[in-house]
Amino acid sequence: MGSSRRKESRKWMFLCIGAVGIGAWAMWIIRRHMGQISSPVSTPSKLRTQQIKQLPLNLPSLESITSKEGLPDQILQPWDDFVRGIGSKLRENAKVTNIQENIWNSGDAITHAGLRKCSNVQRCRTTWGNLYLRRWKMSKEIPKLCESNAASGIHCHDSPLIDPTARQGGAKKKRPTRFCEFTNVMLNFRKLRTYGGKRSFERGFLAASCGYTAPENIGINVYNPDVVSQSCDYVFNETVVVMSHSNIKRSWTVLKDYFVMFTMLQLAGVTTAEDIKKVTLLNIDSLVRGHASFFNNDLDDESKAFFYPYHALFRRVLRASQFPPKSTVCFRRLVWLSRPTDLHREFLSLNEGFSDNVNDECVIPQEGSNFFHRWSIFMRTVLGILPSSSHAATTSTRTKKVVNYNTNYVFQVLFDASLEAVVGGQGNSGELIQALRKHKPDWHVEVRDLSRASTRELIQWFSNSSLVMTARGAEALYGSAFMPLGTRNCCGVLEVGSEETQTQAKTQQKQQHGDTDTASMQSFAAHAKFMGHHHAELSIHREGRSSSVTAEFMDAVIKVESAINSRLSCVSTS
Repeated sequence: MGSSRRKESRKWMFLCIGAVGIGAWAMWIIRRHMGQISSPVSTPSKLRTQQIKQLPLNLPSLESITSKEGLPDQILQPWDDFVRGIGSKLRENAKVTNIQENIWNSGDAITHAGLRKCSNVQRCRTTWGNLYLRRWKMSKEIPKLCESNAASGIHCHDSPLIDPTARQGGAKKKRPTRFCEFTNVMLNFRKLRTYGGKRSFERGFLAASCGYTAPENIGINVYNPDVVSQSCDYVFNETVVVMSHSNIKRSWTVLKDYFVMFTMLQLAGVTTAEDIKKVTLLNIDSLVRGHASFFNNDLDDESKAFFYPYHALFRRVLRASQFPPKSTVCFRRLVWLSRPTDLHREFLSLNEGFSDNVNDECVIPQEGSNFFHRWSIFMRTVLGILPSSSHAATTSTRTKKVVNYNTNYVFQVLFDASLEAVVGGQGNSGELIQALRKHKPDWHVEVRDLSRASTRELIQWFSNSSLVMTARGAEALYGSAFMPLGTRNCCGVLEVGSEETQTQAKTQQKQQHGDTDTASMQSFAAHAKFMGHHHAELSIHREGRSSSVTAEFMDAVIKVESAINSRLSCVSTS
């Protein structure tokens, strides 16, 4: 009798517990739907946070991704035999207008990486974005650069005007940047001269066989429409992209060279990562203007290794200095961009100067340029930072997202160790770090010396950071391009400087350049808008009290934090 009563009471107890649990669950669902409970993506549990901290991003070494494939074998093939090895069909397929965009839309990467898509994106006509690039793709081809029955083929498209109805004239007249694709073309290294640490190119360094009526001037000052040499020492059957870096020692300049390269790949109709892995990059220093200028033997910067993304992208990376001095090199398909540095200033906003008919106050959307968003998603996918459908599935969807992006779950702070020199005095930077951890104990703070970091290290650290606190410098600008755009906790940059360091920089620049026009350290503000990042600057007095420096610092931190929370990071590739 007692046993049956105990069983009955236990039954009712379990029923009551179940009813209470179901009620609590229902109330939680209702409150979350009404916005009273935040998503677990933004407020992770302690256990999940501990698991995330144990999964740092670790990119492969430069040596492991560098192709061991060097120059092709020297074959000494006659030019006529080389020409007969290619028909008109390949030359026709090289037209820039036949372009697909499946990789550049990046829907696969966005879906599998848990990134947030932008809604109601504002499109600005005066912004370097995908719409402007699409107009360039579809612009009218420059006619009659080669005879119809010529052995070579040239397809060129000029960058469009913002307002095609605007008249150009006077000193402010803007020349377009010309994108060209060549088939059956030669680089003649007999036309390259090196002396006194400088390099120059004679007309005919780039040569094609376009016929007697072909124009001599096609907007590329090293070009000649007639092939003088009658043999090819080296032959490239794959597509080759020619790049000329303006200054390999300046990281922010190299970053814009990345954007130039990305522009060329899109205009060339490269549609998948597999396609890019079939393309060779040829770096030719001093080719920006075509006249004598200092060069770096086409080498990468030794300490920074800026070619790291190139080695991850391309089949192989070659240098002009690798070819024998008097050799001739023939290409089935060569991609070329005239005046690439002209694009550097246009990435932040297109500025024609002479046009009075453009009435567009929108310079850059607050979410940033969708061109940069497309570049960001593509580069992070190629580097293995973002997952894709081709990646092997892990044990669970949650694990897969956590491994690739901690900032969807944790607020990651990257603190530049070189701030010690900015704030002055021993231990001041330590006080700033303590103030950060006291402000938000759940923030994960990493301290790194950005001034001594390589490209690989900068990408690793910035790509997993919600908020970066750094001294003013090119490293912050370069690394911020790889921040986890589109994740829940992103993206903020706080630049900290002092009047003393600014004065020292101006003095050094004045000694080198003889003026102060180039002396000021470049602000990151305009680039932050281009990327869609939140940005703040803090100028401190190193002679001030430590407590006041910390208070000013934390005020700036809270300002950036509030901006991140008020406008969530998103990506748009349309």
